[in-house]
Amino acid sequence: TSKYKHPIKYLRSSSLTEKKELISAHQLPFEFMLNALRLNQAISTAHFEARTGLSLKYLEKGLHEAVQRKLLEVKQNLIYKTELGQRFLNET
Repeated sequence: TSKYKHPIKYLRSSSLTEKKELISAHQLPFEFMLNALRLNQAISTAHFEARTGLSLKYLEKGLHEAVQRKLLEVKQNLIYKTELGQRFLNET
Protein backbone atom coordinates (compact mmCIF):
# COMPACT_ATOMS: atom_id res chain seq x y z
CA THR A 1 0.00 0.00 0.00
CA SER A 2 1.07 3.58 -0.39
CA LYS A 3 -0.27 6.54 1.51
CA TYR A 4 -1.22 9.94 0.20
CA LYS A 5 1.75 12.28 0.03
CA HIS A 6 -0.19 15.50 0.07
CA PRO A 7 -2.08 16.23 3.31
CA ILE A 8 -5.11 17.72 1.56
CA LYS A 9 -5.66 14.56 -0.51
CA TYR A 10 -5.34 12.50 2.66
CA LEU A 11 -7.89 14.61 4.53
CA ARG A 12 -10.39 14.52 1.65
CA SER A 13 -10.17 10.76 1.21
CA SER A 14 -12.24 8.18 3.01
CA SER A 15 -9.35 5.73 2.74
CA LEU A 16 -6.01 5.77 4.54
CA THR A 17 -4.17 4.55 1.45
CA GLU A 18 -3.90 5.99 -2.03
CA LYS A 19 -3.30 2.69 -3.80
CA LYS A 20 -2.69 -0.98 -3.22
CA GLU A 21 -0.70 -3.25 -5.46
CA LEU A 22 0.55 -6.78 -5.28
CA ILE A 23 4.34 -7.08 -4.90
CA SER A 24 5.94 -9.66 -7.17
CA ALA A 25 8.38 -12.24 -5.81
CA HIS A 26 11.09 -10.38 -7.73
CA GLN A 27 10.33 -7.09 -5.90
CA LEU A 28 9.69 -8.61 -2.49
CA PRO A 29 13.33 -8.80 -1.23
CA PHE A 30 13.91 -5.13 -2.08
CA GLU A 31 10.65 -3.99 -0.50
CA PHE A 32 11.28 -6.02 2.65
CA MET A 33 14.81 -4.67 3.07
CA LEU A 34 13.74 -1.10 2.33
CA ASN A 35 11.19 -1.21 5.13
CA ALA A 36 13.23 -3.28 7.60
CA LEU A 37 16.33 -1.10 7.26
CA ARG A 38 14.33 1.96 8.31
CA LEU A 39 14.09 0.46 11.79
CA ASN A 40 16.93 1.05 14.24
CA GLN A 41 17.74 -2.59 14.81
CA ALA A 42 19.45 -5.45 13.05
CA ILE A 43 17.50 -7.67 10.67
CA SER A 44 17.53 -11.38 11.34
CA THR A 45 18.01 -13.50 8.23
CA ALA A 46 15.39 -15.86 9.69
CA HIS A 47 12.96 -12.92 9.91
CA PHE A 48 13.50 -12.22 6.20
CA GLU A 49 12.69 -15.83 5.34
CA ALA A 50 9.67 -15.97 7.65
CA ARG A 51 8.13 -12.71 6.41
CA THR A 52 8.76 -13.14 2.70
CA GLY A 53 8.56 -16.91 2.36
CA LEU A 54 11.73 -16.66 0.27
CA SER A 55 15.13 -18.22 0.78
CA LEU A 56 18.03 -16.00 1.77
CA LYS A 57 19.55 -16.75 -1.65
CA TYR A 58 17.26 -14.05 -3.07
CA LEU A 59 19.27 -11.49 -1.09
CA GLU A 60 22.75 -12.85 -1.78
CA LYS A 61 23.71 -10.70 -4.76
CA GLY A 62 22.39 -7.41 -3.37
CA LEU A 63 23.63 -8.18 0.13
CA HIS A 64 27.10 -8.97 -1.16
CA GLU A 65 27.19 -5.71 -3.12
CA ALA A 66 25.98 -3.68 -0.12
CA VAL A 67 28.63 -5.24 2.11
CA GLN A 68 31.34 -4.50 -0.49
CA ARG A 69 30.17 -0.87 -0.64
CA LYS A 70 30.21 -0.74 3.20
CA LEU A 71 26.50 0.00 3.40
CA LEU A 72 25.65 -3.15 5.38
CA GLU A 73 27.40 -5.64 7.65
CA VAL A 74 26.42 -9.26 8.23
CA LYS A 75 27.34 -10.91 11.55
CA GLN A 76 25.90 -14.12 13.02
CA ASN A 77 22.82 -14.20 10.77
CA LEU A 78 22.04 -10.55 11.47
CA ILE A 79 22.14 -7.73 8.93
CA TYR A 80 23.19 -4.31 10.21
CA LYS A 81 23.22 -1.02 8.36
CA THR A 82 26.44 0.90 8.69
CA GLU A 83 26.67 4.61 9.37
CA LEU A 84 27.29 5.11 5.65
CA GLY A 85 24.35 2.84 4.85
CA GLN A 86 22.07 4.92 7.06
CA ARG A 87 22.97 8.06 5.12
CA PHE A 88 22.17 6.46 1.78
CA LEU A 89 19.09 4.49 2.85
CA ASN A 90 16.74 6.45 0.59
CA GLU A 91 18.93 6.12 -2.50
CA THR A 92 17.86 3.58 -5.12
